[in-house]
Amino acid sequence: MIFRKSLLRATLYIILFGMLASLVMIYSETKLQALLLFAIVFSLIGPISFRSMQGRLDLFEPLVLANCAFFFMFLCRPLSDLITGQTHHFGYTILTTFDKTLFLAWFGIICFQVGYFSPLGSRLAKLFPYPPKFKPGTAILSAWLFTALGATLFFLFINTQGGFKVVSYLLQGRQASNNELFLRSTGYLYNGIMMWGPASFIFFIVAVVSKRKHMFIPFAVIVLPLIFLYGSRGARSQLLPLVISFPVFWYLWKQRRPSFKNVLLAGLIGLALLGWIREVREIEAKDKMMDKLVVVLFSPLATISDLLTSPDTEMFDSMANELLVVPETLPFMHGATITDIFVRAIPRTLYSNKPLESNDEIVNALWSEHYSKSRASPCFSVIGVFYADSGFISVALGMYFLGTIMSAFWLWFQANSNSVMSQMLYSMGIPFVVILMRGSIPDTLARMLFYFAPLFMLMVYKRMRTRIDRVIAIRVR
Repeated sequence: MIFRKSLLRATLYIILFGMLASLVMIYSETKLQALLLFAIVFSLIGPISFRSMQGRLDLFEPLVLANCAFFFMFLCRPLSDLITGQTHHFGYTILTTFDKTLFLAWFGIICFQVGYFSPLGSRLAKLFPYPPKFKPGTAILSAWLFTALGATLFFLFINTQGGFKVVSYLLQGRQASNNELFLRSTGYLYNGIMMWGPASFIFFIVAVVSKRKHMFIPFAVIVLPLIFLYGSRGARSQLLPLVISFPVFWYLWKQRRPSFKNVLLAGLIGLALLGWIREVREIEAKDKMMDKLVVVLFSPLATISDLLTSPDTEMFDSMANELLVVPETLPFMHGATITDIFVRAIPRTLYSNKPLESNDEIVNALWSEHYSKSRASPCFSVIGVFYADSGFISVALGMYFLGTIMSAFWLWFQANSNSVMSQMLYSMGIPFVVILMRGSIPDTLARMLFYFAPLFMLMVYKRMRTRIDRVIAIRVR
């Protein structure tokens, strides 16, 4: 039976590789392009097939999610560019730097894989704190605290920007004039409502684990307005942790994994809905939103096909544009990987003339007119952001570091997989693998500050309380 499963897996990987190889051979314009695309295929399929042959492949492992993100960004997108002849991206050709961008993507993927499988990950995992026991009473109190804090921060934002009419204005969808609202404020305020995410997550966990079904009421009351707000704005990066963390926790708590059929179905519907949100987030498209929803649900493959040419997978094209100006026009920004975190941490309302992050520097160099009007800009992926620091050196160090951190997080969870607290943290942390690979470290950390950090603080608090209770018990004896 085990031999049959291994043979079936091997056959599936051979078929997948054969299909990708055929596309590469047919549409590659040069032998170098074909060689680089083959290298990317090997670097993505190799580790996954190795895990599968060992019988250790887990759909919730960071390696799987990271490689899926790489697959769409750096294999599907360049192949789509070659197949469709879409060789211009926001006014710039991608052909000039096409091969160099392929090599840069492959180099970053390899460094990530090396870091992921290095022994350093297991050493770091041992330094992570042991998760304390999950206490429903303390968790519920913390959830109400996060709810109140998030509401307070968001209220301060809307109060300083014109009152409650701002909310109805935001619910209408994306508008160019929305940018002024955010530029006049700080993310510490308008992102505060994100804290309803971990708050609703805690209520959900309490309802599931302790079978307090009435906790589903505050869960629904808190999470539905959050989904409606970000759904109306088309803010899919804010929605992703909500969409992924709840089902992942349920499977982890049940000690189960979704079947391939369910994963495929959920993937088709999920990608179709993401495409739908992208299309209707502009205010002009609101009147046709239900018509578009019917279309995407009944033709998900067509929607996914459109996804490969949309801004959702633009990272390869944006990196190709980046290589046109870095380092020839815009010099390497040495140390920006670290300094960008501190730049993002300082509120613009306190430091109006604070320097631009490296990602914004690149956008400003390529599309200065667009950047002057909007902060919604093309994404270069974390590999592109690392390259802007010190070239291939910072890509190697940065991707290796990310690989080790994600490996350590996975190994820590495996060592504590029966703990509800570790299941909670891991479920909320895993969506940020995709967000990070598409974006940058400062942007990802900014989102984690409101989604992941509150849950981590709950764990730290419980550890401190446990230690204090033990000390008191010892002294009493």
